[in-house]
Amino acid sequence: MPPNLMTRAFYDTIVIPEAQAPYNSVQLKLYYPAKLDPHNPTQQFGMLAADRQQAPFPVVIFMPGMNIDPAGYRWLAEALGQCGIATLCYQFMAEEMPGSIFSSPGLNLPAMLPDTLGQSSSSTVLTHLLDYLQRQQQQGPLQGCLNLEQIILGGHSAGGLMAILNANPEWFSGVCGCFSYGASTAANPMLGWGENSYLPLPGRVPTLLIGGTREIEISNVSGSNPEDNAARQASRIVQTFEQVMPPLDGKNWLVLIQDATHLMPVYPPDDTTGLGFLNPESNQSLADHRNLLLTTLQLFIEHIITGEGSELQNLLTSHPLVSLYQRK
Repeated sequence: MPPNLMTRAFYDTIVIPEAQAPYNSVQLKLYYPAKLDPHNPTQQFGMLAADRQQAPFPVVIFMPGMNIDPAGYRWLAEALGQCGIATLCYQFMAEEMPGSIFSSPGLNLPAMLPDTLGQSSSSTVLTHLLDYLQRQQQQGPLQGCLNLEQIILGGHSAGGLMAILNANPEWFSGVCGCFSYGASTAANPMLGWGENSYLPLPGRVPTLLIGGTREIEISNVSGSNPEDNAARQASRIVQTFEQVMPPLDGKNWLVLIQDATHLMPVYPPDDTTGLGFLNPESNQSLADHRNLLLTTLQLFIEHIITGEGSELQNLLTSHPLVSLYQRK
C-alpha cells in the first residue's frame, strides 16, 4: 500500500427510518486518500479530490465504543487514509437502555438473544451505512473510487463486538474481513445466556482480535481488583479466539499488546463521558501502543487484499510489545 498519501474527509448525515426521532440520524465522516490539484475550483473551499491514481480504495467501516466520541479515532482513520484506505466513522445517538441516551455503535439487542443470534444482523446501522457507500460510489467526490468488494468491518469495545458478529457476506455483500480492539464475545446473562457462555461468530471472513494485557473491562470494574479484572478480560478475548473462532487457513489472528488498556485506541482521551475516568494508566508509551495497533491493522488489511501474511506474522513474532500472538 502506498505510504504518506494525503487524507481528507467530509461530513454527511443519514436517517435510520426504523428509529424514532430525534434519535434516528447518524452523523458521518468519510476519510479518503486525496490529492492536491491547483485546477480544482472547489479546492479553495477545502474540498480536495480523491487521489484516483490510488483508487479504488478498500473501505473500513469503524464502529465506535459506547459513549465514545468518534473524533477519538480520527488519528487512526487519517493514518489509514495515508496508506490508501478509506474509512467511514459515525456517531449514532440511541436509547440503548430505557431513559439513557448513549453514543452507540448501533445495537440490535433482540437479535443477540440465544434463540435469535445468527439469524439476522445485530446492528441497527450497518445496512444504512453500506447503502450510503453505494450512493457515494455512484455520485459525488468519491464516485468510482471505492472498492465495495473490499469492505472491512472494524471497531472498538462494543463497536468491535458489532464488527465481528456482523462480518457475514451473506448479510452484507462486499464484507471481506473484520477486526476488533477490546472486544470478546463473552455473553451477557441479562440477555438470557448462561454463565461463562460465548456468542458464536460467523467465521466467514479473515478476523483480527486485538486486546491489551491491561484490558480492564471498565463497565465491570466496580468492586473487583483491577489486575484480576484485566486478566479476566484479556482471557475472554483469548477464549473468544480459541473457543468460538473457527480456523480459516491461517487468516484469523489474535494479538495481545503488552500493558495496553481498554481505551488505548482513543486519542486524545476523553474522560467527560462514559467510564473513561476508570481507565488505568499504562506503564508503556501510548504512542508506541498506537503505532503497533496501526501497523498491525495496515498489514492485516494488506493480508486480506493480497493473501500475503508474512509481514504481519514477522511483526507479531518480533515486536517487543506483543505479549501474545496466535493464528489459525
